[in-house]
Amino acid sequence: MRLIFFTILFVTALNCQSQNVINNLGDLKSFMNGKQVVDGDVYGKVEGSPYFTDDFQNSEVILQNNRFLKVKMRYDLYKDEVQYISDKDEILIVNLNKVKIESILIGENKFVYKAYAEGKKIKSGLLEILVDGHVQFLKRYEISLKEAKPSNGYQPSEPSRFSSIKTKWYCSVNGKVAVVLKNKKEANKYLLTNVKGYKNKQKVKSWEDLMAEIESFNSEKELK
Repeated sequence: MRLIFFTILFVTALNCQSQNVINNLGDLKSFMNGKQVVDGDVYGKVEGSPYFTDDFQNSEVILQNNRFLKVKMRYDLYKDEVQYISDKDEILIVNLNKVKIESILIGENKFVYKAYAEGKKIKSGLLEILVDGHVQFLKRYEISLKEAKPSNGYQPSEPSRFSSIKTKWYCSVNGKVAVVLKNKKEANKYLLTNVKGYKNKQKVKSWEDLMAEIESFNSEKELK
């Protein structure tokens, strides 16, 4: 009797877990609040690419209700938007302001939609998670559009084009607004000043050294 009970319990748990994975693309529009269809040639004759990767990548979306979405996605850096392919082969935009997303895994890159400081303003957008935990170390990608220039009689005309990708480093402590880190020295000073118990175990010479220090701190904090 006890064996039957535990068997039923195990099967029920498996069913609940499988229900958390949404593979039906027909359901995605309601879950993702897809807000519009994107024209495949939306950027016309602009040279360069605004995307993190031009191709749509196998992706996973983890919602805050622990539901998982599996879908093909790509990240438009210029508009700071995530696009996905619907069951009708439409390119839709995820409404990040409405969907409660824990994280998005596009290919092998994990992103989070969160508030970050931009000068004196607080904005929200996608940041890549490089180190997760009590202290998050994040990277934000940005791209700009250079307008076309007509010929002035001496110089030939120049088409509009996207700039190369620029990156900014951010830090978020205990889920708070992410703060921009201008350089390694400033980043290390910020951590020593604002994170209780944080200490350097070795000299920080690179961003990789800093990430290793943060990972070590997070691991020790989880053990306490």
